[in-house]
Amino acid sequence: MSRRNSKEEKARRRLENAWKKDRYVPIPTPEEYIKHIGFVPNDPFFYNSAIAGDLNGQDFAFRTKTQLLDYVETQDFFLKKVGTKSGDTCIEISCYYIPEEENCFASEEEVGYDQKTIERWKRDQNIPEETELGEGDTAFFDMNKAEKEIRQSLYLVRHRYIDKNIIKNEADIKRRNPCFHNINTLWVPLEEIKNLPDKRGFTDDEKVYFAKFYESIQPLDEEELERTLSLSSPSLINEAYETNDEGEVIIEEFFNKEGKSIGFQPKKKRESWLRTFIPFPVVPDKKGLRIGGAPDTVNLMTGEVS
Repeated sequence: MSRRNSKEEKARRRLENAWKKDRYVPIPTPEEYIKHIGFVPNDPFFYNSAIAGDLNGQDFAFRTKTQLLDYVETQDFFLKKVGTKSGDTCIEISCYYIPEEENCFASEEEVGYDQKTIERWKRDQNIPEETELGEGDTAFFDMNKAEKEIRQSLYLVRHRYIDKNIIKNEADIKRRNPCFHNINTLWVPLEEIKNLPDKRGFTDDEKVYFAKFYESIQPLDEEELERTLSLSSPSLINEAYETNDEGEVIIEEFFNKEGKSIGFQPKKKRESWLRTFIPFPVVPDKKGLRIGGAPDTVNLMTGEVS
């Protein structure tokens, strides 16, 4: 008998391919259920998700805070194994919310965007490029209306590294990281997940608190710090960062749990932190999902708008 057909090898292949059988079994309805769009396979990627679905060739799995805590406890995701300078074990998540205000949309005429911006919003909101929006159709979020009252915060775990328990090959990375944008994405130490908002949105204090974690767990070395500050003009630096009486940027030093220095960061002003993290709205409807796109963002160091 060849090695390929041995009992041991057959058993190994059965175990390795067991996940494929679950693809054809729909995911169980979780306790905190909002909407599952179409057929959602019983795959660990979708496990215990409030909103899940396959739209325009991308997989979505939005989780409540309770579901996110369960996910961290039950799933062996790659970032648990990624080392940080601080020694903290973190998870990378993009942050969304369901607005209470039903009338939180705006038409193309109301937003007044040019065609290039409209195409970007369609892309960010998973609206096919060829879609013709009829008169009075509501394709865009009015962010001021959406943020007035938030019914539920939701979190999308990012799998931008290959984890064979979740992502089977490199082609899945793009598929399973829909609508990625840095401005609504956080790196959160596992012990801090319990402090994320649940049935409401982020307060300004929470936005600053959680946005700071990435800098504290992955600070810059001296060369990176010098290169970062050299990218900007003195006027932009003074606008974005706190300075001392001599007009010099205040530099914060960070330490790991053993008290060893791990790097530095220029100290951002509160207003700067509030510009670096903005959660996006998401609304499930009969068409699938409407997802808020990123607003225009300003690079603190160069002043460039993108």
